[in-house]
Amino acid sequence: VMPQTLITRLPLFILFGNGCYVVQGPQIEIYPAPALPNLQETCLSEAGVQEILARAKAAGLLDGDAQYDNNMIADATTTVFTVNAGGQTSVVRAYALEMELGDDPTKTEEERAAREKLLTFMQDMAGVESWIEPEMIVEEAHEYEIERMQIAVLPADSPSAPMIEEGI
Repeated sequence: VMPQTLITRLPLFILFGNGCYVVQGPQIEIYPAPALPNLQETCLSEAGVQEILARAKAAGLLDGDAQYDNNMIADATTTVFTVNAGGQTSVVRAYALEMELGDDPTKTEEERAAREKLLTFMQDMAGVESWIEPEMIVEEAHEYEIERMQIAVLPADSPSAPMIEEGI
């Protein structure tokens, strides 16, 4: 992917130590897109945080660093899970996670199962409100207040800069 694409990508899900998590909310489809994304924050009780950590553990995300490749796909993205819990940081990478492995003979059943668990965890985190117990939510979804930002600038004559026609 082009570097300017990567610089604007946001995590699908972030859970902070205080029990609040942030996801991307609905976005209007206009060009150019709004300068700031629609980030939504929801806060959970300790029981809610532990439920998410239990799912992370079941997905193998608390077992230390790991990497899962997919030799049957070219030019896909790598999904990266970073978990910092219990004084340990684990980084798990899965290339082309949302794509089938097909008949790749180099993959063991354990690797296939691990990738499936990661995909399930990722999908679960995209829709926490659909499975978390209502009593575990201590603060309903609201706009996340952005406290700082980073600005990336490209030269106007850069081949990767978007083309903007005059008079539009």
